[in-house]
Amino acid sequence: MRTPNQIACAVLGAMLWAGSVSAAGLQVSPILVELTHSQSNAIITLKNEGATPIRYQASVVGWSQDQDGHMKFAPTRDLVLFPQLLTLQPGEQRNLRVGAAPDKFGPLEKSYRAFIEELPPTERAGDRPAVQVLTRVSIPVFLEPGRAIAAARIEAPRVEGNKLVFRLRNMGNVRMRPTEVVAEARSADKKASAQTRWDGWYVLVADDRLYQWPLPKEGCGQVRSIYVEARFEQGEPARATVEVPRGTCTP
Repeated sequence: MRTPNQIACAVLGAMLWAGSVSAAGLQVSPILVELTHSQSNAIITLKNEGATPIRYQASVVGWSQDQDGHMKFAPTRDLVLFPQLLTLQPGEQRNLRVGAAPDKFGPLEKSYRAFIEELPPTERAGDRPAVQVLTRVSIPVFLEPGRAIAAARIEAPRVEGNKLVFRLRNMGNVRMRPTEVVAEARSADKKASAQTRWDGWYVLVADDRLYQWPLPKEGCGQVRSIYVEARFEQGEPARATVEVPRGTCTP
């Protein structure tokens, strides 16, 4: 039997809105699942595009995040995912069914992750190389509320010790995912002296995301305000401006 040190896992987080993803010969579709009270079941299709049979294990966990956007997982009984073990022959396609009971839906969106993980082959250790890369695909699964309200705001923006600090808070009852978040340091005449940006990532229901930006030393003394904007694919961006009194930002 192989030890954990002999097996490396390739992790692919499927995080787009629709379509399919292919990882190491495994094609998965869709790559985001949204369940509603009226449509509480969905199909996830797997296809083995490789040349050898592969065994997979499927599971689902509760998904939350900390203020830095790191994902946290917990056991859950809210969803049923079946089958949990399956073998795909070369070119074979199989379906997984994921579903939730009606009483699992509520006024707030709930978030989960479905994992499809490749299992080690059953051959003896001497039959294959000692180190093998195993595929692990992660699919977001959401239980939608009856009426979705999307809202976000920039909260508590401030400059502390030459560093911009603020939070992007989810004020609605469904997930938010900005396309990008930008911050721009401006001089007294409103001209930009420096700018930074962050790629967008999920801010789940009732969560917030902490952002920090060490201001560039060059020109720091001329900074009088910092403009912050979180941009979304749909809806108005969340905006805030931080006034920086003279002497607050020092080179």
